[in-house]
Amino acid sequence: MKYPTSVIADLLLNSFSQTEFIAARISSEWEPIEDGETLKSCLADAMDTYAMTIADEINFDRARKLLALEVEVGCRIRPKIEPAPEIGSEQV
Repeated sequence: MKYPTSVIADLLLNSFSQTEFIAARISSEWEPIEDGETLKSCLADAMDTYAMTIADEINFDRARKLLALEVEVGCRIRPKIEPAPEIGSEQV
């Protein structure tokens, strides 16, 4: 997988306002967990919750911030699962 949640969290930490761009980059590998959501809205929600989570934490280093955001992202999106190829009777 080219974009695991740790990479997505890192991309978000480095560019808070680029959720639409990041959503486009990961769209071939990830999808929203909730029906009716978009990757962009999921990433924006993750960023909002992340901001509220760390608002009172003054001793969070980058690693802890990254982990907190990774958890929030992982709660909202899931990897796309490609359907298995059909097996014909000649292949069995």
